[in-house]
Amino acid sequence: MDSSKFKLYSIGYVAENKKLGSRLILATIAEIHPSMNGELASNLTERTGTGVDQSGVEYSVKVSTDNAIEATWIGDSNRYSAPDVRRGERVFLWQYQDTDKYYWSSMGLDDHLRKKETIQYTLSSTADESKTEINPDTAYIIELSTHKKALTIRTNKADGEPYSYVIQLNTAEGAFEIQDDVGNWFSLDSAETNLQLKNASGSLVELNKSTINVKAPKEINLSAGSLIKATVGGSTITMTSGNITLKSPSIDMNN
Repeated sequence: MDSSKFKLYSIGYVAENKKLGSRLILATIAEIHPSMNGELASNLTERTGTGVDQSGVEYSVKVSTDNAIEATWIGDSNRYSAPDVRRGERVFLWQYQDTDKYYWSSMGLDDHLRKKETIQYTLSSTADESKTEINPDTAYIIELSTHKKALTIRTNKADGEPYSYVIQLNTAEGAFEIQDDVGNWFSLDSAETNLQLKNASGSLVELNKSTINVKAPKEINLSAGSLIKATVGGSTITMTSGNITLKSPSIDMNN
């Protein structure tokens, strides 16, 4: 049985920090330039090549060369975004047969060189065989990003789900939110010491620093098995199953 024509070409060093969102890198081939490691850079130069053609006639031609090759991320199941590799990281370089197209995968040996990273996972959420692309309409998406300082989870309704959701932890602003696609919403704002819970009907409960705000378009109902007690300063209202008691230093019936 013949072996696969897709083969490991070489170990390489990343020559330039990968651009955010890209799957392409420039990499130096370690087994061709073994002395080059660490702080590498792409170095486009022009040189003259000479040779003899099949008729025995000598020729020369100017060609552009680079000490780094371009390679496309080989991918990983469910992971949509390529690792944000940086200059000097070791990677595997792959090649199909002898084509001039290369692929790369991370070796995971130099993760300490990375300073920030964005990772996005996509999980198909549709059973429709006619759907051929994975996108926010056909997949649940999880994104962890130290570039954006955020962790985000998104769902959809591609498989008949009644509602879709977005959950986000925003560490850049110190906020956390959960919302669905019909108007229900919860938020936590750490900087403002504020928590809010709001539903699609307009009912709202807000804990804003030392103040609690409650709003209902229709009714606010309180229920307790034996006692409800409200105290404001020196005044107290106590409600039991058969009695309401008001205690206050003074009562002004005009207010």
